[in-house]
Amino acid sequence: IYSGLKEMSLLNLCDTLVTLPYRHLYRCPNMRLRISASRPNPMLIFAVAVVSIYLILAGIVYDIIIEPPSVGSTQDPTTKAVGPVSVMKYRINGQYIIEGLSAGFFYILGGAAFIMMEKGTPIWLSSGLVAFLFASSFTLVFFRLKIPGYLH
Repeated sequence: IYSGLKEMSLLNLCDTLVTLPYRHLYRCPNMRLRISASRPNPMLIFAVAVVSIYLILAGIVYDIIIEPPSVGSTQDPTTKAVGPVSVMKYRINGQYIIEGLSAGFFYILGGAAFIMMEKGTPIWLSSGLVAFLFASSFTLVFFRLKIPGYLH
């Protein structure tokens, strides 16, 4: 019991030493701030959330840190002509900028398809199903371009 009291007094001492400067040296200014009662539009918040998710899924952080080229180039072995390439083959951890942006678009399109299908009316269900099939098939195409022989 004595050691418990000793620990308790030590905790009180430490608490006092930590909070003492904030009680007497730093004081909050006495300000009268008006808080705005208007809220932002919910669709504006949704749009900002979707755009930020798109940029994160598109790999904007990778693009800023690594600074890859927007598109690559490859040489045709027979004609020796150099042509543009939008997908960096055989590199799972690498991407061109256009590859990330287009893959992020298809991810967002797939998510939007679920939102459309959630509405429940026939036009939203059919358009959501088309959008989902479109997004999933193009995502699979991206995987097959990225990793030749994927799911074969």
